[in-house]
Amino acid sequence: MKKIIIFLLCALFSLNVFAQPNVQGTVLESWTNPPDHVVIPEGVLTIKAQCFFNKTNIISVNTNDVTEIESGSFRCCTALETALMPNVTTLNARALQETKLKNLSLPNVITVGPYAFSSSEHLEYIELPLVQFIERGAFDKCLALKTVDLSKAADLTRVGTTAHPDQLPFPNIETLTVYVNDPVLFELFWNPSPEERLFTLTDDIPPVTNVENMILSPILSIYPNPAKNEVTVQTNDLINNNIKLYSATGMLVMETVISNNKTNLHVSNLDRNTYFVCVGSKTQKLMLE
Repeated sequence: MKKIIIFLLCALFSLNVFAQPNVQGTVLESWTNPPDHVVIPEGVLTIKAQCFFNKTNIISVNTNDVTEIESGSFRCCTALETALMPNVTTLNARALQETKLKNLSLPNVITVGPYAFSSSEHLEYIELPLVQFIERGAFDKCLALKTVDLSKAADLTRVGTTAHPDQLPFPNIETLTVYVNDPVLFELFWNPSPEERLFTLTDDIPPVTNVENMILSPILSIYPNPAKNEVTVQTNDLINNNIKLYSATGMLVMETVISNNKTNLHVSNLDRNTYFVCVGSKTQKLMLE
């Protein structure tokens, strides 16, 4: 009997060890059995190539301090639908290929590698305010893509590397609109002529006057922050008609339907801690005290 107990304890210990992230210095080397909601340990700056490849259970990820995601890190994470990447500057080749991401804001990304989002068939909206380099095929086969917001990317210096159809960073679909800071400058980095380009290119960001336009320039504000008992969430993104509140560990703790552009959340029963409020592609940090 004693041997059985010892064996079971060893087995449980082994499972626990394998479930922990393998961090070497500032590099996350591997994570054999990651949870559904992944929170990268603080201090990690790089996620190793193929680290989460084909981890089909992952639903959300918070990369915290990470600045670089190496090639194929989240490739084929087919259930991944929420990504908080506040400090990432480099997405290498196929880093987020074939995921379930729908709306994504990457506030500090400078480089988008080849085929970084390819085959992410649910992706509709992406915002890249600091991007400088978008490599070939970055959005290949992202057939649901409607909006690429580069309107704040004043330092954009390269889009694609060749004019071959299978090398273009954007899919050739007429429903796509690319908002840019300077269309003339953008054309200098884009090889195909306007006649060969099927998507719409403009610097005319439309004002938010109706539901159809709201996804093009979504906003999100929360107040008071820090909060105690109640917090107001204000958004114009009514197309993504729910508000999700995540804990610092990536756990979904509250979800509510948006009824109008202002929604009150009652948070008195939650632990005093840090949370993330998510609406569509936008995320705000919330402190409860």
